[in-house]
Amino acid sequence: MRYDEIRAALRTHFQDALTRRKNEMAARGRLGPEALAAYENGVGFADDAILTGGDIFPHETDDSLAIRFAESHQLPLAQGSDAFVTFKSEMKRAYGAYCAAVLAHDQSFESFDFSEAALPSGTTFANPASSSKGPQRSSYEIHS
Repeated sequence: MRYDEIRAALRTHFQDALTRRKNEMAARGRLGPEALAAYENGVGFADDAILTGGDIFPHETDDSLAIRFAESHQLPLAQGSDAFVTFKSEMKRAYGAYCAAVLAHDQSFESFDFSEAALPSGTTFANPASSSKGPQRSSYEIHS
């Protein structure tokens, strides 16, 4: 595999995972304490693995992860090849970047940005509140 193909495969995989996680957060809210700790640990594991050359996770080797990834994405990676070594190195970076992106997205909910639309255009509420009086304006909205 070429270097650009390795990066593209990892980018696609983790971009899809990030999109799924963002959708879950949009539906359910911010990360809970356990998920937050898991992603923080993920960043730490990846950083440590990059610095030391060790495995990302203590319970599974990078060889095993890379083989499983290659098989599930039908990538032509031969164990022990230069491309395989490069893939394992880039996998660490991609995983760390993914965890950091999830944490950054969660952190983005820490405040409100009023320069953006609250909901994407065309969004409907799942269970709109019914009111016999029609739309109501809050006193804050009226006086602002």
